[in-house]
Amino acid sequence: MYRVFVLQRPGGQRFIDCSMNVLSKMKAMNRQLERKGKKKRDWWRLIWFGEHLPLNDAKKLATKMQRSAGNPSVLRKLMDEHAETGPSELHAQEMPEH
Repeated sequence: MYRVFVLQRPGGQRFIDCSMNVLSKMKAMNRQLERKGKKKRDWWRLIWFGEHLPLNDAKKLATKMQRSAGNPSVLRKLMDEHAETGPSELHAQEMPEH
């Protein structure tokens, strides 16, 4: 099962995608920034993740969210409709420093 997620950098740049392991994906992206010499304050932060979905459904939702990213009200509506509602391993884990 996959999750759609939204990462954001302090400048407002967003990254929307799907993954089986959201935290690993975010860590990998932040390691790339670290190698480029970016300060920790400029790293990606997880701002939203959705419910578990089959790969095909997750890809469809991620694409729909990417297309609506320029319209905050539509993006927010999609995020609200597909938000994780139950206990989650992401909620249970402390967000890693790196």
